[in-house]
Amino acid sequence: MTLNDLRALERPDLILSDLIARHGARPMVLAMLRALTKPKTARSARGLRLSGHLMRDIGLEPLPEAPPWVKIR
Repeated sequence: MTLNDLRALERPDLILSDLIARHGARPMVLAMLRALTKPKTARSARGLRLSGHLMRDIGLEPLPEAPPWVKIR
């Protein structure tokens, strides 16, 4: 099966049936369970720091300026 196979667009279950026929039912079920229980490793957008220029370019409001540092005596 290739990525250009139009059957996949019409019936995604055919991809699964091809994989089960090629590798067997047990390995496919185990692979699906591993994929479902695997922790997500993608970065979240919350930790993403963009400059004010980039935020403005993509249509977001820039973050407010940080208050000035105050010396502690």
